[in-house]
Amino acid sequence: MRHYFYLLIFLSGLVVACHSSNLQPVDQQQLDQKSGVALYLITSPANLGNDPAALDRAAVSLSESPFINYNEIESYTTSTYTFQVKDAAAEKLKGLSLTIPLAGKPFALVVDGTPAYYGYFWNPISSFSSIYPIITLDRTSDSKTLLVSLMKFGPSGPVVTDPRNDSRLLNRLKQDNKLK
Repeated sequence: MRHYFYLLIFLSGLVVACHSSNLQPVDQQQLDQKSGVALYLITSPANLGNDPAALDRAAVSLSESPFINYNEIESYTTSTYTFQVKDAAAEKLKGLSLTIPLAGKPFALVVDGTPAYYGYFWNPISSFSSIYPIITLDRTSDSKTLLVSLMKFGPSGPVVTDPRNDSRLLNRLKQDNKLK
């Protein structure tokens, strides 16, 4: 009888200790947001300016969660700068295409929680130019291919560093067999 009493006290203590600890269930979506590659919408500033080198990265605010998360990215092809995305991502992009202003909607390409580069989702009828990488969204297309373009300027134009094949991006995609 004494053994049962001690066993009951032990189990009660174990239950109280486990209940009062700070162990929380792991939120897989929260983990996914910090690892891998994702596209985040930028909430401020609305315009990134004309010089990527002068951009105050500390002043850039990203959306709370990724617009396109790592699970929605199937692959990236370095020679053509194209992402292949899943159907769910293509649907989100199609919806976004209806709301993009002529000057674009800024995004950040984030690798393992750190922005690798900034760019714009672009309206196909825009006549504006951008020194940042752009992803043109066509509202009439159901394409699952995202082409990341970089506008070329003439010899008298600004010198543009091409960030599209950033080493952090390529290393992460290669690690997960998503690099072509």
